[in-house]
Amino acid sequence: MGTVEREVAEHSGAPTRVRSGDDDGERSSDEAGRRAMGPEERGRVMDALAMRARGGSSFGFWLMTTLSVTVATMGLSSDSAAVVIGAMLLAPLMTPVLAVAASIAMALPRALRRAAAVVVGATAWSVLVAYLLALGLPDGPLPGEVLSRTSPDLRDLVVALAAGAAGAYATIRRDVSSALPGVAVAVALVPPLAAVGVALEAGEPTLAKGAALLYLANLVAIVAVATAVFLATGFVPARRLALKRGRVALGAAAALVATLAIAVPLTAATVDAARAGNERDRVRDAVEDWLAGSGGEIDAIDVGADQVAIHVSGPNP
Repeated sequence: MGTVEREVAEHSGAPTRVRSGDDDGERSSDEAGRRAMGPEERGRVMDALAMRARGGSSFGFWLMTTLSVTVATMGLSSDSAAVVIGAMLLAPLMTPVLAVAASIAMALPRALRRAAAVVVGATAWSVLVAYLLALGLPDGPLPGEVLSRTSPDLRDLVVALAAGAAGAYATIRRDVSSALPGVAVAVALVPPLAAVGVALEAGEPTLAKGAALLYLANLVAIVAVATAVFLATGFVPARRLALKRGRVALGAAAALVATLAIAVPLTAATVDAARAGNERDRVRDAVEDWLAGSGGEIDAIDVGADQVAIHVSGPNP
């Protein structure tokens, strides 16, 4: 009996029968009408996620986490998108995050605590590594790759929701598992953490908060939507879902509330960005009319909360 199957037996309150691979095609009467997953396949997915979640204490997990953060920090500091993408592919953090979602869906409290502890530990460690690496980098303005991760909005949440759903589905279905590297690139958990460390070292706490918000948005969105996918695809046995309905509902509701809470500041940021964009367009039109025939050109327009800065160059500005 696998690790996860033992936990199911311990927490189900009812006898649990683990069938061999010869029984995979069978379905109990209470699973009729659901596209339920066979016990061996379910065990494969849950054991893989649980083992990797527990593996957070292993040398390999921490090594890959450290290496991915190192690559991400160097990529951010050199303003290289290609290097940052490489860090996304190296990062192992997606696995324990999906383990959190699977544990919520299966109502496995001990597996949930293990996976959550790994996520929290890896999060703190990633920020620390990025901060320490940034101490040795040349001083200067923060690169665009860092700044681009400090102003999240609703679009980032939508990307995280879509990528989280794809990640959960690809974990369950072997025939689409080749999509997992693309999911890792789309969701980008490690680069925002590296941006937090770099921004903190640069003495920019506001920018660090923005990068942290992006990471939290990615994290809670993945957990929420992956939990829904695990529940909707028949991953959770119908009998267990009936026995643990209250606990599953509580966990899923908590993930949903966290996602909605994150959506509030992201919505505000989206509205502010749209307002600033409209204001910038109006200012540009007015300045272009004023500069008509003078040979002057607009270099930049900075829209602040209570003022607008216009940078103009030309022979007769």
